[in-house]
Amino acid sequence: MGLTHVNVTLNNAGDVELHRRNIIGEDEIRSLKINCMVDTGAMTMVINEDIREALGLSIIGERLSQLADGRKMVLPLAGPIDIWYGDRLSTTNAIVMPDDNDPLLGVIPLEEMDLWIHPATNKLTPLHPGEGPVMIVK
Repeated sequence: MGLTHVNVTLNNAGDVELHRRNIIGEDEIRSLKINCMVDTGAMTMVINEDIREALGLSIIGERLSQLADGRKMVLPLAGPIDIWYGDRLSTTNAIVMPDDNDPLLGVIPLEEMDLWIHPATNKLTPLHPGEGPVMIVK
């Protein structure tokens, strides 16, 4: 099984809410199309500082985070952020890595969007095709 990369659209969820309230125009919603690696070892969305700045996301806290090599470090948490994959949406916060690290799409947004990596095709696939995202609430 190789690496899985996908194109997603990221929106500043605060801007989306301001647009819903007719405070800003749709053209003022800060948005970015990016390619990211799907990482089932990451819990949430991981972005770099350049992406955070482009979206105008606020730092809302810090999280102790464990990296792939086992090191632990305190990293900024930014948000809220809307993640769109096709017609599927997850609204969450994102861990911000320093420098120009590649963005990662983790399991919490994948679960919310009802997506998984199909082992035969190595592609991101809906768990419930034809139904749209199904949220497990039990």
